[in-house]
Amino acid sequence: MNYYICSMNVWNFIVEKNKHNLATLLLLVTESEGSSPGRQGFKMAISSDGDLTGTIGGGIMEHKWVELGRELLQRGDTQILIKKQYHDDSRSEDRSGMICSGMQWLVLVPITPERLEVISLFDEGNREIFLEIHPKGLRVLPIVPSSPPLFFNYQNDDQWIYRERKFRKPVVHIVGGGHVGLAVCRTMAMLDFHVINYDNRQDLITMERNPYAHEKIIVPYEAIGQNLDSQPEDYLIIMTFGYRTDKIVLEQLLQRKFTYMGMMGSKAKTKRLFEAMIAEGVEAKALEHIHAPIGLDIGSKTAEEISISISAQIIGLKNGRT
Repeated sequence: MNYYICSMNVWNFIVEKNKHNLATLLLLVTESEGSSPGRQGFKMAISSDGDLTGTIGGGIMEHKWVELGRELLQRGDTQILIKKQYHDDSRSEDRSGMICSGMQWLVLVPITPERLEVISLFDEGNREIFLEIHPKGLRVLPIVPSSPPLFFNYQNDDQWIYRERKFRKPVVHIVGGGHVGLAVCRTMAMLDFHVINYDNRQDLITMERNPYAHEKIIVPYEAIGQNLDSQPEDYLIIMTFGYRTDKIVLEQLLQRKFTYMGMMGSKAKTKRLFEAMIAEGVEAKALEHIHAPIGLDIGSKTAEEISISISAQIIGLKNGRT
């Protein structure tokens, strides 16, 4: 399990809870050895309303540290604590209560306004950046290409540093903000993609009520090329409300490099659209890489089923299976 999987909701949880004036605390595994249930980078957050998210390894050890974190929140403590835990009953001290023979370092960080400001800066946007935690507080640092994604150095309880790299999420551009577009936004956001949703309709209810897209852009489809900023590693899904608008979008983006380009529609529709473009001078070879009809053939009928078929196809490509 990669460390960043445990980070997916923790930073956002802290930011959102503080928006509602709820105190929060971060629990973080900065180092682990042997058969430790919590690996380096595992983290969780708790809030003063009793809510929590993430994990530092589970079991009695996690329960114990969550309870300590809640006590710190109740007392209003702001000191950053670091503790070493041994998963070994034969130890006379620093026992975690588990018996898997490993070890892990744990840090507890009460979130003060200053620390929240740093976490908000770290969490916002889709860029690569480092977060550094030390006994005095937190700060963000620019990426050093040769640096490892995780780093921990301990001298004593007053001299230690933990750094974690935030990676750029894969970006998916979803052109079309209808019911299927909404469902695809939801699925891709759950898969930890950075989701950008486009539509040309003002006051479209499915766009307005879409909490899953990180960015929502209303733009005439005739101008999509100038308003869709992409990288070769990005993913593109075209699912506008009709044949004509799909063609308008595809014509502008066809020469762009994407890791994946797919278009929703029946076999008859896509065949007709491709034939029209070829008749207008587009080389047939230029259309071969487009996944159309989009998605895996699983007999999808509902918007949710279609979103699963599309997402599965993209994940298969991302993980080298297709």
